[in-house]
Amino acid sequence: RVCPAAKLTLSSAMVGPGSACSPRVFCDAAVDLRLHRELQGQQCQYTVQDLFQKAAHPERVVAGICFQVAEDDGDNFLLDLGLWTDRIRTYFIRHTEAKGPCYARALVQQHLFKGEDYYFQIDSHFRFVEGWDEICLEQLGKCASAKPILTAYASSYTLPTDYKPGEPDRAVLAAAKGMTVLCADGFGDLNKDDPFLRIKTRNCRSDFGHIPPAALFWTARFAFSRGDVVHEVPYDPHLEYIFFGEEISMSARLWTAGWDLFNPTKTIAFHLGSRAHRHWFREVQTAPDEVRRETQAKHRICGTLGVAWPDGRPHPMPPAPYGLGAA
Repeated sequence: RVCPAAKLTLSSAMVGPGSACSPRVFCDAAVDLRLHRELQGQQCQYTVQDLFQKAAHPERVVAGICFQVAEDDGDNFLLDLGLWTDRIRTYFIRHTEAKGPCYARALVQQHLFKGEDYYFQIDSHFRFVEGWDEICLEQLGKCASAKPILTAYASSYTLPTDYKPGEPDRAVLAAAKGMTVLCADGFGDLNKDDPFLRIKTRNCRSDFGHIPPAALFWTARFAFSRGDVVHEVPYDPHLEYIFFGEEISMSARLWTAGWDLFNPTKTIAFHLGSRAHRHWFREVQTAPDEVRRETQAKHRICGTLGVAWPDGRPHPMPPAPYGLGAA
């Protein structure tokens, strides 16, 4: 159900239809897109606060958030975000109904995105540099493509061990180490219960003259593009309980739909890497039927990628618009 914005309503920041001089940005930062409840929820309010405070044009930004929370998760709503209430859209489901990040992002796109000019997908535990919105637009404009996507793991931040939700933000942002690029890591195996390629990030010695170079992969952690991407390559709501496999399948779907991937050359945002404060959606994935649906979702990704796993038998390509493109 769609709920009115509370003190902290988040889900995806977006910018609605605008002119070339005042583009609108939609930011997708669903709470528990990847992990539910948690510091995620607690950190989500700080993410939203920082999103608006650091934007050069906060009046052009809309935040959209899918909250997957329990009734007693009051720590998620301690900050006063009333200044931006009219720019925050929310969608709430119980944490016991959480089905992983892909399902949550699909809900954001279906219920909260309203055709904004740009779509900015982030995790719910982020901080930003000053003027992040102008930097994103400037970097996107330098990409050598008609359909570019900026995507990166972003820099990092940490929290003190005595952190308490609701207090003034005490995030410690990492010192700049130059730009990063996305690289292949390793494939899953039977022990990891899937065959999908993992990706990682590495520091780069060049800044490429601050012209974003082509990226090999796409990451769900940070992706900035025109809003058309939501309609052309929407999130598949049938990928229930999927964690690994999301990024490599979206990389293939986006690229075959004509979207080109680029590494930003400037630090734009900071991501909380530690999971010490977070609850995990698999905490409520215990029923045999839920495990079965996750297996079906893995087979669905195998169909997209043309991978015959686990027994050598091929799987069908998902129907449009959730399969590969034809670019």
